[in-house]
Amino acid sequence: MDLGVLAILIGKGNQQADILGTSMDAERLHLALEIGAKKTFMSPEDNLNDEAFSGYDAVNDCFAHPSVPANAAKLLKRGGQLVLVGINNSAFSVAMDQVVRGEITINGSYGITRKNYEEVRL
Repeated sequence: MDLGVLAILIGKGNQQADILGTSMDAERLHLALEIGAKKTFMSPEDNLNDEAFSGYDAVNDCFAHPSVPANAAKLLKRGGQLVLVGINNSAFSVAMDQVVRGEITINGSYGITRKNYEEVRL
């Protein structure tokens, strides 16, 4: 199971109001809707072009492509949180004015402890 699907399931389990999914894979988008996503889209511009769109409280990036953080920051409302879950060793950039003026918090999340890692290696 991929990280994005797990993030949707966790969000639904925590009773998050509006969970949206994005992917370049139509099958994953369909699965996201089946398990509780309110809406799915293939491009962040789909939301940015919607006049009623006011931004998200948080975006969880499970994809780890270097282009995602900059696009995700555009989707956040003032004070929003960008959580990077997917792992990639490539550099990424987010416009500093988006972070500062938008009061955006960027966090990394790594769901494995050293003890878990050692257990997996055995």
